[in-house]
Formats: sequence, structure tokens, C-alpha cells
Amino acid sequence: MSKIYLCLKCMKIYDNESLAPSKSPYYKVCPDLYCDNREMFEIDENMIPIIIKLNDKGFKTKFCCSGHVFEPLDIYVKFDDNLINNINMYIRLNLMPKLPEFFMIEGDSIRLKKRGLVNNEFKYFTVGKYNEYMIKSFDEIIDISDTQVYINKINYMNDCIQSLYNWIDEIWDISKYKDIVNEKGFIIYEKL
Repeated sequence: MSKIYLCLKCMKIYDNESLAPSKSPYYKVCPDLYCDNREMFEIDENMIPIIIKLNDKGFKTKFCCSGHVFEPLDIYVKFDDNLINNINMYIRLNLMPKLPEFFMIEGDSIRLKKRGLVNNEFKYFTVGKYNEYMIKSFDEIIDISDTQVYINKINYMNDCIQSLYNWIDEIWDISKYKDIVNEKGFIIYEKL
């Protein structure tokens, strides 16, 4: 299967075969003559609409992952610089809808929420129709012969990604959040 790359400047998508060789296995140079981007990144196919929509709305992203069936499960979107602090502030001020139940803010990312402290005990969360045992099994490397776990994990990943996409559909362009926050006198985190 060919790797897919996305240019975050011109928002064009390329497969690995159409790109010039690069020193980095993760970054490629955008071949568009009118785009001077030197850092296109590899992207999972089902994250393309999410990343394009976030960037179109002014929420600049760096990396992402849609999770992989045969690896421990991790779905995330990593943001540019201090942007995650602003997203957190917009949510706390009730300007932006809360993240979907599957996700949380962690470091500079919106990341899949799988486990954490529950009554001072480290546990896997029960999320939607997925119980603790199922989510724990998704975090393990699965055997292809375990068809039901395989199907459940794919459904879970799709549900998570769909919920993130729906959330992005609800949020406004970042400039509207900045305007409201500036009117109220709050500080917007900028690049240091």
C-alpha cells in the first residue's frame, strides 16, 4: 500500500510514488511549483478530511494518527505551537463545544481517551457502547484470527474518528473565537 502525504500549505494530497525521494521517511517536499512548503507529512487516509477541515478553519496541525488495527490503539491530532492552550480556553469559556466523549486534551494534542484514574485506580474508560474489557483489548496487539476483536476495533476506531469529524463540523473558524476572546479581554496564546 502506498503512503499518502498531505501538504498543509496548499492542501494537496500526493502518494509516495509521485514524490521525489527525500532524506526523511516522514517528510516530503511539495511538488506544486506554486507552493514553497518543504514539509509535507505522511497521513492516514481517514484523517485527511479532519486535518483539511481543521486547517481550513485556522487550527493549524502538525501530525495525526487514525490508529492502526494491529498496533496498540492511539488516535490523535497534534497542533501547532500554543494552539492547544487556546482550544482548551475556548472550551472552558463555553465558546467551543466540548470534545467528543472519546477524546481529551493531552499536551499539545487532542488524543483518544482510553484510560486514566477512576476512583484512584488506573482503569480503561467505558465509552459509549464500548466497555472497559473491549477498550483494553483494543490497546493490545491483536491476532488476525480473533475476528470479533478485529471488527470491534475497526468499528471503535471509525466511531471515534466520526465523532471527532462531527465536532470539527460544529466549531467555528478560529478568527471568530479570537475576536470574542479579545472583546472579553482574555489573553490569546501566541507563538513564543
